[in-house]
Amino acid sequence: MIPQEFIQKFAESVRLKDFGLLKSSLEKREEATKSVQNNPGYYSIGKTNEAILLGHHIGDGLRAYEADIEALKNVEAFAKADAEWKAEFRFSPLLDCFGSVGLWVESYEKAIQQAEQAERRVSMPNSATTINQLKERQKYGTKWWKTQYDISQNFYSRTTPQADAGKHAAGMSILHCIIDRAITEQPGYEMEENDLYDLLDDFLWLSFQTYVGISQKFVRALPGNPELRYVDGPSEQFVVFRNPFTYWLQLMSDCPKKWKPVFQQHYNVFMKSPFPIYPELMKKIGVFFYG
Repeated sequence: MIPQEFIQKFAESVRLKDFGLLKSSLEKREEATKSVQNNPGYYSIGKTNEAILLGHHIGDGLRAYEADIEALKNVEAFAKADAEWKAEFRFSPLLDCFGSVGLWVESYEKAIQQAEQAERRVSMPNSATTINQLKERQKYGTKWWKTQYDISQNFYSRTTPQADAGKHAAGMSILHCIIDRAITEQPGYEMEENDLYDLLDDFLWLSFQTYVGISQKFVRALPGNPELRYVDGPSEQFVVFRNPFTYWLQLMSDCPKKWKPVFQQHYNVFMKSPFPIYPELMKKIGVFFYG
C-alpha cells in the first residue's frame, strides 16, 4: 500500500518545484523520503525523486548520483514498490532511476553495468544500442569525460540554437560531475587546461539559463498564488549557482590569460542581477577582474 504521508509530501514538492521554489521543493522531498525510511521500496522511490530534482532541475549531478545509487541498493524492494506506484500513477520511478543514473557515473565500467542492469529490470528504450556504443567508445580509447560531455549535448547546445533542447539543468548536472572529478584528478577525467576552462564557461552559462527558467516559473505563478509575494524567491532559486560559483572561485587563480575576458563577461552578467547572488563569493571572484 502506498504511504499517504509520502504521497502528500511528494505532491507538495512538485507544487513547489512548479512555482520555482527549488530549495523548499528539495526539502519536502527529503521529508517524504524520511517518512518512509523503514520501508525499503518507497525509500528507494523517495531517493529517486530527490535525484530527479537535483539532477534535472537544480543541476547538482554529484548529489543526484548519490541519491540514485542509494535508491538502487535494494532493487528487489524498489521493483515491488515501483509496480504499485506505476499501477496508481502511470509512471515508473525505477525506470526514471535507471534512465538517469548513467548520466552521472564515473566510468565506462559503471555506465555499462548500470545499463545492463536496466536491460534486465525495466523496458529501457535502445538499451542494447547504448551498451554497444559505450563498449565501442571504451575500446576506441575515448576518455570517459568526453563521452559524458557528448551525452550532455543531448540536453543543451550553445553553438546551434535550434539544437538546444533547453534542458539546461540536466546538462549542468553532467558538467558538474566532470569538473569536480577533473579537479580531483580521477581516472578517466584527465584533460587539458583549455578543456577545463571551456567546461567551466559552459557550466556558468548553464547555471544562468537554469536560473532564468526557474525565475520565470516564479513570476508566472505569482498572479494566481498571492501568498508567493511573501516568499524569498532568490533564496529558493540561487541554489543553482552554489556549485558553479564554488568551482569558479577555485579555478580563477590559475585561469589562463585568454580566458579571463570570458569569465569577466560572466561576472558582469551575474552582477546585474537585481538580487545579489552569493555576495561573499562574488566579492572574492571579482578581485580577479577588478582588484
